[in-house]
Amino acid sequence: MTQQPDTETPLTEAQAELVAAQHELFQLAAHGQYTHAPLHDRQTGAYLTAQQIEAGQRAYNELIRQAQARVHAATIRAAADWLRTEYPGPDLDRYIRRAADALNRYAATPAS
Repeated sequence: MTQQPDTETPLTEAQAELVAAQHELFQLAAHGQYTHAPLHDRQTGAYLTAQQIEAGQRAYNELIRQAQARVHAATIRAAADWLRTEYPGPDLDRYIRRAADALNRYAATPAS
């Protein structure tokens, strides 16, 4: 059996960061509720109090918020890297900063 040549382009640092951030967010969304905000104590099996459950839920929600922020930042970095590669030019960095500012404002706007 012959080995096929590797035709995939290696990920850039920004792309790898985005993939890692997306993976972390997915894992938190898929399994985090059970591991970070459980309804019962894992060692004893006893149900937690309402205050303990709420504290776990707040901590879990904060982890999700932080993971979303990492995905957001990594997306902007990956897009900026792509723009620098595809459209090099003297005004590009200024354009990227304006686009990032606009995306940050958009992300901060509550959905209606």
